[in-house]
Amino acid sequence: APLLRCETSAEESGKAVSLDDYVERCPEDQDQIYYICAPSREMAVNSAYMESFNKSNTEVLFLYGQADEFVMSHLREYKGKKIVNVESEGITLPKSKETAEEEKEDEKESSSLTKAETDQLCSWIQDTLGSAKVKAYSMIVGHQSAAERRLHQMQMQMVAGHKDAAGLGINFDAMGPVGTLEINPAHPILKQLSTATLSHEPRKKELAEAIIWQVFDNARIAAGVLDDPRSMLARLNTILAAALQEEHVTAASGEVDREGSVSDESDMK
Repeated sequence: APLLRCETSAEESGKAVSLDDYVERCPEDQDQIYYICAPSREMAVNSAYMESFNKSNTEVLFLYGQADEFVMSHLREYKGKKIVNVESEGITLPKSKETAEEEKEDEKESSSLTKAETDQLCSWIQDTLGSAKVKAYSMIVGHQSAAERRLHQMQMQMVAGHKDAAGLGINFDAMGPVGTLEINPAHPILKQLSTATLSHEPRKKELAEAIIWQVFDNARIAAGVLDDPRSMLARLNTILAAALQEEHVTAASGEVDREGSVSDESDMK
């Protein structure tokens, strides 16, 4: 374990550190070593799971190699600190006074859905997506959602070593826990979607279904687990067409309002 070297969120690209380096600069109240597995640094940095760690300035190790996840999951602990994947459930990060105050301000500015609204939305999403599990996740801050993926370690190693997963007979979209969507109930898109699901208009319901499928695929792309992104194209066209139609209706309504105002002014004269 002392010989292990990997990049970290606290250092620039290309600079590797040891577990000893990580432990030495850990805050005294941090009893865990955090890591994330990703195909590249860019994907690790932009992961939805990194948001809370970046916000709290908590260092995270970046693992890219096909055997890294296997090694970390079996190492489990180093110098009294538990080794934890940032995608794990139940993570609670220590908060400074400044961070706690910032979060309170954020909560005031963007209120989350209530528990009842979140439960209703999760239930609707699960019914819409079918096989996917859905849950709210407090560690996601700025993104709408994230796709949680749990594979057997040997399968992870096999897939990481081959660009063409289909050549291994592994279907990402059909592998059990792949379909877990973790949503951020405070995100504007999810809050608007919650309202749309209660609509009695068929067009709005169809659009809401297209949007949640897109949110799910966006999360899977970010996680690097969507088998064929081309499957989204028709749906994206539907969403774009609906957005342009809404824009046209809004513009037309504004034009009518302006014409009405001009007419009223002429009558007054």
